[in-house]
Amino acid sequence: MYEYINEQTLLKFVIPSLILLALFAMSKVEVRVTEGKLIGIVEKSIHGDHYIAFRGIPYAKPPVGELRFQDPVPPEPWSGSRDASKYGNIAVQVNIFTNEVMGDEDCLSLNVFTTDTKPLNKRAVMVWIHGGGFFMGSGDASFYGPDHIVRKDVVLVTLNYRLGVLDVSKESLKEIDSDFKKIIHPRMLRQLSQIPITISELRSLYFENKAVSEETLMNYSDFVGDQHFYSGIIEAIDTQMSSGVNEPIYLYKFSYESETSPMKNILDMQLPGTAHIEELGYLFYPHITKDLGLSPAAPDSEDYRIINCLTQLWTDFAKTGNPTPASANCKWTPLKNGNAYDYLNINIKPQMETLSKEKQRWDWKIKHKL
Repeated sequence: MYEYINEQTLLKFVIPSLILLALFAMSKVEVRVTEGKLIGIVEKSIHGDHYIAFRGIPYAKPPVGELRFQDPVPPEPWSGSRDASKYGNIAVQVNIFTNEVMGDEDCLSLNVFTTDTKPLNKRAVMVWIHGGGFFMGSGDASFYGPDHIVRKDVVLVTLNYRLGVLDVSKESLKEIDSDFKKIIHPRMLRQLSQIPITISELRSLYFENKAVSEETLMNYSDFVGDQHFYSGIIEAIDTQMSSGVNEPIYLYKFSYESETSPMKNILDMQLPGTAHIEELGYLFYPHITKDLGLSPAAPDSEDYRIINCLTQLWTDFAKTGNPTPASANCKWTPLKNGNAYDYLNINIKPQMETLSKEKQRWDWKIKHKL
């Protein structure tokens, strides 16, 4: 049977499809920015769809020579078209897997990912500043691939910045030369001899007076987590809420455990529970997992559900200021003043839970201002 196709149908369905196919067949996309033209590249994501990548775009002059230890200086315009298909240099650092020094001082570049350079409506722009304690890491796809996030109609920007001693400004160096004590935290000098909680008390609190060993690794994990993360998050929340800032604060706990967790496999973590940065393996697609022979999450898997959950929450917040504007199953409500912290426990079935402010294990650090 033959079906009659009129001109409007052809224009509505066939022509846009041909344009889309032509775009992806070209594999390169040109855009103009203030400094000049950029030639990006069309990439196929692990999901089978496509996105456009503009990589290695300088956002400052190379911080070398007279510009070392100086504030960033805007980049010079370039003539002609600039190849933006490859990532820029990562900052100088020690490779966590090989212990070798790698990177380059000329590292001030960013990457932009989108599915459309001319969308009908403006899109939310999400900027990811990578972690790593200011001494390691980069914004490239090794850990922070854009494959998941760009499917939610946002623009993703990742970047590199100076790390370690090269991130110290010239003014800071002068202050260090004139008064070395300024770079030592005052509590280390004035309060070290006045700490009201003793090592023996901490050993009793976390280890029940047992020695640190393989059997007490989880106890040690609790101690390090409380000291470096938990108490700091709570203290930051309390400070912001008491400052009179009216912007909503959303607190979450990532509790999803999986044997195929990207971050656990990359870092070879064997302990039970969810680890620091583990949610980032679902928010982004770490391309380094390809080298480890790990397959992407199957569409019918629980990992895939977590990927969709996290990317939806984060991108909805970027678009509307509310992480769950249209969710019927679970509403992520902001914190409110009181004697408890309301937070979203993110798992296969996310749900709101409450944490009391009283008698928490980590409370010793906040009470004693350590």
